[in-house]
Amino acid sequence: MGKLLIIGSTCVDVVLRMDHLPVTGEDLQPESQQFSVGGCGWNMFRAARITGADPVFLSPVGTGPYGQQVAEAFARANVPILRRVREENGCCYCLVEADGERTFLSVHGGEYTIHRAWLEALEETYDWISVCGMELQKDTGPEIIDWLETQSGTVFYAPGPRGILLDSDRQQRLLNLHPVLHLNEDEALALSGESTAEGALETLWRRTGNLVVITLGPRGCAYRAKDGTQGALPGRNVTVTDTIGAGDTHAGVTLGCLSRNLELTQALTLANAAAAYTVTRSGADLPESLDVVL
Repeated sequence: MGKLLIIGSTCVDVVLRMDHLPVTGEDLQPESQQFSVGGCGWNMFRAARITGADPVFLSPVGTGPYGQQVAEAFARANVPILRRVREENGCCYCLVEADGERTFLSVHGGEYTIHRAWLEALEETYDWISVCGMELQKDTGPEIIDWLETQSGTVFYAPGPRGILLDSDRQQRLLNLHPVLHLNEDEALALSGESTAEGALETLWRRTGNLVVITLGPRGCAYRAKDGTQGALPGRNVTVTDTIGAGDTHAGVTLGCLSRNLELTQALTLANAAAAYTVTRSGADLPESLDVVL
């Protein structure tokens, strides 16, 4: 099993359920409010762990009431906090409509700032290193890329909706590392400039020379492997509660399985199943084991 490092944020999700998104001047009463610990890094880390992988998780934890909730979640999961910061921890307001689709309003805090010195202090060599787009957008984003450029391990890049908005210099430097790309269909089209998922797979694969995975919601996912072979794996028909964390779960399970040297189609089949499980639950809820989703 390869050594795995996951770099990413942990925040508190404030999930508000409502019939529809508000418009200007409208007065709505949400059906419910739920607090849970989430964030792209935390969700991916937890998803990777249920594959049997044992990742190191670098996610700064801030102060304030949200920082306290995050610290308590780390303690419950027996996860060491590698960096405490003085800035308040942020949160994400997740507005969930009747059909389960979500809209995020993120209040960023200290959880998104990653310094190169912290990475160098790890004093480890990793076979796999996972990064998300939001951390790369921050002022310290170039520090992460500087460090990545000194590493020999495979970079696993899940840009997310913010990552595709990186300035061209950061984006090009990241893609020059030949990362594995994991992104949804909208992100793939935006990053590639193509109009179809098939075209995006081709363009992004030619750009990175490595595996590209595009998630397609209930249709499953499509991929183009490092050797150029490509295919698609179907999703599952499930009743959607909300889609919070589905992409993170898919990415984390894919990453965990690849770090354990599982065959690609097996990894993606498991990722599809885990993501389908997640959307049937409220928030980014994950099973304790992949056995639950099979």
